[in-house]
Amino acid sequence: MAGGVFWRPTADDQSINSITTGLYMTVSATLAEITKDVKYTSAAIASANWIKSLNINADNIVLDTVNGHDCTRSASNWLFTYNSGKFIEGLSVLADVTGDSQWNTLMVDIVAAAVKTSVWQGSDGIITEGVSTTSDNDGVGFKGLSYVLNSEEAT
Repeated sequence: MAGGVFWRPTADDQSINSITTGLYMTVSATLAEITKDVKYTSAAIASANWIKSLNINADNIVLDTVNGHDCTRSASNWLFTYNSGKFIEGLSVLADVTGDSQWNTLMVDIVAAAVKTSVWQGSDGIITEGVSTTSDNDGVGFKGLSYVLNSEEAT
């Protein structure tokens, strides 16, 4: 489980998530890019390898969770845009930092799968994930924060 990041630091939740791991990978790769410190590169590679080895399905869509206690995975239909999206971002930085073509190749494969999947978009290409106004879901929150942050960067 080296490289994976727990969802929350509590004894009763052994979930190791792709979003937490992807965030850690992206921050580590960015710090490696800025500081040139190999410890950050190594951390980013460990997290990228965790997702690559344990949490990508046959369609190249990043899965959500692995249970750290018994290694079971979340349901195969429990797929979210933010898991693949954050992994793509981290791979982009990691490919630049390391110059290792495997990360760029993996990134291109994940992008190709993510933009074509019907899992979270309708036939018209509009993302349908998070459209429910009656359920509590992280997808809406993550997308909302991403929108705000990207809007702030543009100003």
